[in-house]
Amino acid sequence: MRPVTTAIWVGLGIFCIAVAAGTAWVGYQLVRSWRQLRELPRLVDELGRLNRNVSDVERRVASVQLQISDLQRQADSLSVTLARARVLMGAVNEVRSAVDSVRTFLPTK
Repeated sequence: MRPVTTAIWVGLGIFCIAVAAGTAWVGYQLVRSWRQLRELPRLVDELGRLNRNVSDVERRVASVQLQISDLQRQADSLSVTLARARVLMGAVNEVRSAVDSVRTFLPTK
């Protein structure tokens, strides 16, 4: 039998350390993966809740858009009504002016 040299023992030691470190690293990665896998249902639930919130916001935005278009229609109608009122007030002022000018010619007691 041949005697084992120090270099062989050092090589064997480095190999054992490498195997132990590799095994520890793989174990660490497995634990991390397992934890992330356990969190997956919670993340799916959160995504579902977020999706429901987004659809609720979309529904509200559509409702606000309808209200804005209704308000715009009402504002346009009000603008037309105000224009008609201005025309009528002008006509009333003209009639009042004509009546006042006729009164100046009529004798009063």
